[in-house]
Amino acid sequence: MLHQTMVPAPLAVVMLEAGDPPNPSVGAHRLVWWLLEQRDLLASANRVALLSGLGVDRLERVVLGEIEPEDDAAQRIAAATGGAVLPEDWSRRSQRPWAHAPAFRARPRPGSVQ
Repeated sequence: MLHQTMVPAPLAVVMLEAGDPPNPSVGAHRLVWWLLEQRDLLASANRVALLSGLGVDRLERVVLGEIEPEDDAAQRIAAATGGAVLPEDWSRRSQRPWAHAPAFRARPRPGSVQ
């Protein structure tokens, strides 16, 4: 069973905090915006936490920039988000603040040849 206690409040705090918080990693930035686009943010966050193997607490720390996901967890996050967040995104700082959507990146359609 997925955690029903995870509240995306820390994500909202980071994005809406007074003053401009430091720019996140591209991975954290893309993950937050991907979650916000989902029909059920809470279920999606819990699903990513479960599928990545990080769990809710570590995923939250990843989003807050306290830690970076290990390579295998970054690969699983990429799979869980359908490629919206790529493993290489975690090692780069975003040039956009939290409140601005990440730059558009075309994603391959399922079943397409790359």
